[in-house]
Amino acid sequence: MEFSDDELLAAGVDPEVSRQPHYVKAGPSFEGIDLFDAEFFGYTAREAKTMDRQHRLFLETAWETLEYAGLDLARYEGTVGVFGGASSSAYIGNVVSNMDDGEAIRGRTSAWATNWSS
Repeated sequence: MEFSDDELLAAGVDPEVSRQPHYVKAGPSFEGIDLFDAEFFGYTAREAKTMDRQHRLFLETAWETLEYAGLDLARYEGTVGVFGGASSSAYIGNVVSNMDDGEAIRGRTSAWATNWSS
């Protein structure tokens, strides 16, 4: 999705930065990203708020993979796994630097997709 100069300014982008010749005035559009079902994936609402949107999308996509495969985990007697990869990014630094005073992140790993068995 392309952004206008006004949209970039409203989002807090420095006009000097957005005028640079190699600055890309575009970004992804995640429609419905606010509809993430944190409890379904084993996260609290607070954890989901601090989670990278792309991570939430990754979890939903991994679950959809099982659904599209036609796998009924309630009736399947074996173990099922969905594997994916990612690399680290500076996203968490951005989250922490933009948090309100008094907020804290509790470290937690959800293993919902690691090992599904009936």
